[in-house]
Amino acid sequence: MNTDFLDAFHQAAAKTKTPEAYQSLKRDTFHKIRQAIFDDEHLMNEREVAKFFRAFTVRGLQAMRGKGSGPRYLKFGNSRNARVFYKVKDVRDFIDRHYQDKIWFEQTS
Repeated sequence: MNTDFLDAFHQAAAKTKTPEAYQSLKRDTFHKIRQAIFDDEHLMNEREVAKFFRAFTVRGLQAMRGKGSGPRYLKFGNSRNARVFYKVKDVRDFIDRHYQDKIWFEQTS
């Protein structure tokens, strides 16, 4: 990994005033790294999808496949020993389709 990138992260992290600001910086940086590393056609297995996209668990992905929902996937091999992979683009598209932008307001009386 580029050490200039890491140095820039550490310098920015040193300037954060609160733990929340540091966590936000860390999350944003991780997102940028993930986008830089994985192009849309990159194949990921279940564990990688669960680790990098955090919106999923391995069992959740398996359950969605069983129901015929979830992100598109590729299956190689016979049903018992099949290997399942997801394209990064398909996982991102699935998340985008199911994204709900809800704003909660506290009612005052």
